[in-house]
Amino acid sequence: IGHITRRYIASLEGGFDGFMSRRSSKFRANLRKSVRAAAKEGIEFKTITVADDKDAERVYERILAIEEKSWKGKEGTGILDGGMNTFYRIMIPRLIRRNAFRLVIARQDDIDIAYVFGAIFDDTYRGLQLSFDDIYRKLSLGNLMQRAMIANLCDEGIKRYDLGSELDYKASWAEERLESVTVWVWKER
Repeated sequence: IGHITRRYIASLEGGFDGFMSRRSSKFRANLRKSVRAAAKEGIEFKTITVADDKDAERVYERILAIEEKSWKGKEGTGILDGGMNTFYRIMIPRLIRRNAFRLVIARQDDIDIAYVFGAIFDDTYRGLQLSFDDIYRKLSLGNLMQRAMIANLCDEGIKRYDLGSELDYKASWAEERLESVTVWVWKER
């Protein structure tokens, strides 16, 4: 038995209104405030549909350009890291071919400033990466990107959002914790 991974899972039952009804009043108020602030700044959230491998490469370059301006990019971590970069460069086209890839990009004045992407498996969305240009930190773009993706997923009829590895901020977005383990099996010779 290998590493234990703990993740947060959000129920999307009842659609967007159902999801929001399970959040605290403080969470809802803060999110509404962030939505208003972003609208005042002219920020738009665009669902991106990717048609093929060539389009996937173009979209991935947009994602990397945002990542370079994020705190992760400034520290040289995240998907700019060689291994992660290669992993997503291979994975995204495969997800697109299965019609499983989901992407939202936030824009201000025709400039990409944030992204969130993940993949669908059955009735579950698995969030993979989220990042934003660090100069927009005050606008809570991380929360707004989550909100935009959740609204899309609810419209699509997705029932669960696997937020990924256990980080404190994700607890307020979810109702459930899930643990999984890596199991190594080998045949003796």
